Amino acid sequence: MTTRRQMMQLAAALSVAGSLEAHENGAAMRGFPTDRVLRGFLNVPEGQIHYRYRTPASSATPLLMLHGFPSSAWILEPFVEALGASRPTYAFDLMGMGDSTGLENPHPGIDELAEAVFHGLDALGIAECDVYGTLTGARVATEMSLMSPDRIRRLILEEPGIQPPEEIAEFLEKYMPSLEIDQEGGQFMRIFNFCRDAYVWFPWYRRTLQTQRNWVNLPSAQVLHLKTMEILKSMDHITGVFEASEHYPVAEKVRQISVPTLVTEDAHDLIPGAELLDLVRIEAASAPPELVTKHVARFEAFLA
Repeated sequence: MTTRRQMMQLAAALSVAGSLEAHENGAAMRGFPTDRVLRGFLNVPEGQIHYRYRTPASSATPLLMLHGFPSSAWILEPFVEALGASRPTYAFDLMGMGDSTGLENPHPGIDELAEAVFHGLDALGIAECDVYGTLTGARVATEMSLMSPDRIRRLILEEPGIQPPEEIAEFLEKYMPSLEIDQEGGQFMRIFNFCRDAYVWFPWYRRTLQTQRNWVNLPSAQVLHLKTMEILKSMDHITGVFEASEHYPVAEKVRQISVPTLVTEDAHDLIPGAELLDLVRIEAASAPPELVTKHVARFEAFLA
């Protein structure tokens, strides 16, 4: 009897044929606009990956962008729009987040998330690419570079996060807000407050003068609303993704990176030969345009 996994692998294989013709390893999609960010789904053995992309007619190495917790590729859209003007650029929703389906394993590892991303690249017909990751996305990108370094040309990591053991234990216990759904709709307010408070305090649940993030501006109500909705869509799987990220041994893993890497200060000294990304991490969807432009210029210089 054909198993569900075998059926999904067959579906993914069939999708490659269509995707290869449509993308041609990053070339402009025939009949589709290339001057804006588009959206689509990829069939992979694990389910479906939702992604945003901009694919100009270009021979440049494709760029894959991976978002952090607790949002989706939506948060990266201004980067996709800007970087996608000169190179094929894709931003995946990690499995279990945004509109991507969750993994069957309710407690996945980062390696399982990374494997699903590779399956998405396979579905696009992309054999080699550059990879950008922020926060949890940086950890997935790190694992990808260790699993198949021959498929990653260059790596950009924004705050992969080197956490002390006591912080990891505390975050696993306290960081995730209640995801309980009730008939009064309390989940909407709890998740909205979680999103808002994370801009005001770090960690969000320790609301004291000492933990205020005075250097972070509260984003617009629209951004808070959209981020809340992205999390609500992920409620069935987001805890597993968060736990996978917290359990990932970041310091041990980044020391093994062998591909050319641009990385923020938190992990710079751990990666042999890495270039320093001396810019403060931003959320592209809520950042001022001039900061997005500054980051894009730095990324493009490294990827050239």
